[in-house]
Amino acid sequence: DEVTIDCLFEGRKFEELQTAIGPYARFLPITDSLRPDLKFSSLLKKTAESVTAAETFQDYFVREQAEDILPIIGFEFQQRGEEFEAGDVRFKVQQQNICSERFALKLSCELSEAELQLEFRFDPAVYLHAVMAHLPERFATLLRGIVADVETRIGELSLLGERERALESGRENEPV
Repeated sequence: DEVTIDCLFEGRKFEELQTAIGPYARFLPITDSLRPDLKFSSLLKKTAESVTAAETFQDYFVREQAEDILPIIGFEFQQRGEEFEAGDVRFKVQQQNICSERFALKLSCELSEAELQLEFRFDPAVYLHAVMAHLPERFATLLRGIVADVETRIGELSLLGERERALESGRENEPV
């Protein structure tokens, strides 16, 4: 199965744009095949190559999809914590949010000096809140499996957390 994720690129690959003010960031599609027998490490390598290629051609990308088609998944990663000075005044970005595209589901990752924060956002017209309430636990379960063995095949990675496994097996009244 092919999966496309619209990934945020900052749009400032030229030195002249590094300090320019304005909305240069844009989301570009990264498409990969998710075969159950593919090792996660191989997927990671393929995705890194796709991201590098997209970054190289980001200034030339034109979205060809119709306006009414909703990109399904979005992803953004940003680093926070850099301070800017202007005379005796110092500035530090506390929070940044880019809303240039509509997504059915979006994962935002923000790295600061002390932590990595993850935030899932979803379109309630596409996904039920009751279903999406399980997403953080599923994502954490997936990450634990990847960290335990990056060579695991995608089809062998678990998504269900302890709570959902208990519900699925009919043990919903037992403590988790």
